[in-house]
Amino acid sequence: GFVIMDQAKIGEMAKVAGGLKALEGSVGVVPLVDYHTPGADAFVAKYEKANDGAAPTSEVAFNYFGLYAAVAAMQAAGSVDDAGKIRAAMGKGLTTLSAEHNPYGVETIDDKGGMVVDPNIAVVENGKIKIESLSEVMAD
Repeated sequence: GFVIMDQAKIGEMAKVAGGLKALEGSVGVVPLVDYHTPGADAFVAKYEKANDGAAPTSEVAFNYFGLYAAVAAMQAAGSVDDAGKIRAAMGKGLTTLSAEHNPYGVETIDDKGGMVVDPNIAVVENGKIKIESLSEVMAD
């Protein structure tokens, strides 16, 4: 198995490796199409419809989310040009996002600006992607 990092995502690696069986035991980023949260499913369906069936990458989803999160923070701050107010309102803005605009279910932002979420990782077992939360993996 491999630990697949950075831009080498399991879904992309499977395309060049001839399928998931070649990646047995690997750990990496969950392909968004396998995430299956209400927000991810809604985003994937919308993206595939607009892009001739092409699957979105995690970067596409995070950029989509980021745009909606920034707009929600501006609305919550009542400002489009005061970066301090906008940054301070980011957490409040996140509470107003619909699942469709928040594919990864980010609930809040920490004091340093990091997204607070229990990320999922993909593990290839028996030629299939098994999804585990990072907190589950770290508890083992």
